[in-house]
Amino acid sequence: MLPLEDRPPAQPPSVPFITYSVIALNVFVFLYMLTLPSAAADTFVAAWGATPFEISHDVDLPPYIPLPVYVTLLTSLFIHGGFLHIIGNMIFLWVFGDNVERHFGHLGFLPFYVLGGIVAALTQTAVAPDSTDPMIGASGAIAAVLAAYLILFPRARVQTLFFVGPFFAVGRVGAMLLIAAWFVLQLFQGVGSLVSPAFVSGVAFFAHIGGFVFGLVVTISEHALRHERFESLRQGLFLGWAARNWLIVIALLLASLWLVSFLATASPALAAAGQAVVLLAAAGLAIVDALRRLTGHHSLLGQGAGLGRLLALVQLLVALGLLFGLLGLGL
Repeated sequence: MLPLEDRPPAQPPSVPFITYSVIALNVFVFLYMLTLPSAAADTFVAAWGATPFEISHDVDLPPYIPLPVYVTLLTSLFIHGGFLHIIGNMIFLWVFGDNVERHFGHLGFLPFYVLGGIVAALTQTAVAPDSTDPMIGASGAIAAVLAAYLILFPRARVQTLFFVGPFFAVGRVGAMLLIAAWFVLQLFQGVGSLVSPAFVSGVAFFAHIGGFVFGLVVTISEHALRHERFESLRQGLFLGWAARNWLIVIALLLASLWLVSFLATASPALAAAGQAVVLLAAAGLAIVDALRRLTGHHSLLGQGAGLGRLLALVQLLVALGLLFGLLGLGL
């Protein structure tokens, strides 16, 4: 799920220059890293990323830096490991950061953002104190921003891009529902990473959890100190029809794949054939839906206009790729 635009209640107009400056600094560091040879970029990440072992043992492993190792708790917030990493983080910050900054004010938002990122890194360090993998990225700080947004604007509606497999849709969803679903996913994957190697993906899930909890505590406390009224959360459960249909399609697809695998446990070949049939049906549904949108018709996952038509083209290409792949494997 990728947020594209939010519609919170009206706020006093002001330029969120802290949010814009943080985004610009992240992009600048990323562009600088692109100019480095691969080995030098790896060294830069290892030096200025926050390594749990270094933080927990107060020791600087090579490559060394000319500052105390705790500085990496700050510098790591502005380093990203790839295009998808930085684009995803900066989109989340762009959509949600400006409104949170307007609430806290410029001078309040900056320490909130930085401290959120530091607490996030310390949380991951507490969970895995002997890890020598450097943590990088703004995700922990952005998690704090998401938590603040959840408390401040639970009734806001967010235009969101949904995509899994061959199905692409864009629809509105309540901010509370979107952010709560994101947090539950982080919590599930974080706990899973502790009990099963299958969940270990190189993502610092507990950093996200720590940043989110920090944002909740600070925002709720700030609200209470100001004696401000908390907004009702019920309207935050809004789910637009396109988003709802996408969720239903994905749930049915996953349930069908699981059911086929369960029923054919005694025969791996039969299970593989059943899964291929389910994927073939999914590709066919995606193609029909995409063609309807491309021809300007209202369809299952969207309307045939604007962004919906562009997503339909992407969906068509992905579905055709899946279809040809299945046919190439002889089902």
